[in-house]
Amino acid sequence: MTSLGLCLPATAITVKGKQYVEMGNPIHLVCKATGGAQIPEDVDWFKDGIRIDSTRDSKMVITKLRSLEQQAFISELIIDHSRLRDSGNYICRSSEIAIDSLKVTVLVGKLYHTL
Repeated sequence: MTSLGLCLPATAITVKGKQYVEMGNPIHLVCKATGGAQIPEDVDWFKDGIRIDSTRDSKMVITKLRSLEQQAFISELIIDHSRLRDSGNYICRSSEIAIDSLKVTVLVGKLYHTL
């Protein structure tokens, strides 16, 4: 038996974005899922455990792209004008059942950055 010694990328998923957003500013989260031998077929977004259906909420947009170049499925969740009720735990789950999450808090008032 011969082994080809192929090195396949591991199944992985990451969610990136800002954890704290000033109310009224956009929330922009990016999910990148890799699937080992092949790119995942799809990803789903959840907020606080409930699947997000962007067709039912016009304030949310979900984009999806299978990137052969990056060997990944990339999805963006965009909320143009954040509200307090948009605070929560956002989860991205791939068709390979890999999961990652990011807690987002919408703040009332200005964010101040220190040097």
